[in-house]
Amino acid sequence: MPRFIKQFLYGIFYLGVFALIVFGVYVIFLRPGPSCTNNRQDAGEEDVDCGGVCSPVCFPQNFRPIEVTEQVRIFYPANGQVSALATIQNANAGLAVKAFDYSFDFYDAQNNLLRTVSGQSFIYAGEIRRLAKFLDITESLRVVRVDIRLQNAAWVKAEAFPRPEMVIQDWRAETDGSMIRVSGRFVNAGTLPLPYVTILAKFHNASGRSMGISETAVEDVAPRESKNFTIFYPAVKDIDPKNTELIASASRE
Repeated sequence: MPRFIKQFLYGIFYLGVFALIVFGVYVIFLRPGPSCTNNRQDAGEEDVDCGGVCSPVCFPQNFRPIEVTEQVRIFYPANGQVSALATIQNANAGLAVKAFDYSFDFYDAQNNLLRTVSGQSFIYAGEIRRLAKFLDITESLRVVRVDIRLQNAAWVKAEAFPRPEMVIQDWRAETDGSMIRVSGRFVNAGTLPLPYVTILAKFHNASGRSMGISETAVEDVAPRESKNFTIFYPAVKDIDPKNTELIASASRE
């Protein structure tokens, strides 16, 4: 075999050995380990850098953030009082929000901010949810617009935050003097306790137009337990008690 061919083959051999050594050093000492930020699915996550051991959850291509579906409604149940009702929607069937922050901003006709009231809530997968705020303020009659801001949503899989099984039974709404009285029984139909339940009453006129809202809370409802509740609201003209709508909301945590 000609000498130059032997030298060529030896060169290829040593070059291969050197390449293997360099690769081994890289694999053992230099290559980054599994990570949730390396654009690879290598850390036990469900998709590239998301889900499983990585956070946040994986968002589908048709993901939609929490949306305010209509203008915030304003009601004036009495002098010095104002209430606001926002309707929000989570259109994602596979994702829920375990917690999010919200703020109601109350404005006058000159667009001056009169008051901001903040809080925290939740919304289940595919849910349309109502958020209500009730204020006693001297500027109540000056409130002409209320906006709501949503932020800091903590998204989780729907199965990790399932909606409780709840039933409202044997309820009735009737005028009692100068007040409308709504009474009934709340039933925790699920297998886990509910530490705090809100029951919202929406009052309408005979044609279905919203005329006011009121709310009460039921606390510490054990599985399969039922508790009585009562909600009051001023007997505002044109409200038809028969058109009252009740909405229960509760988190298992």
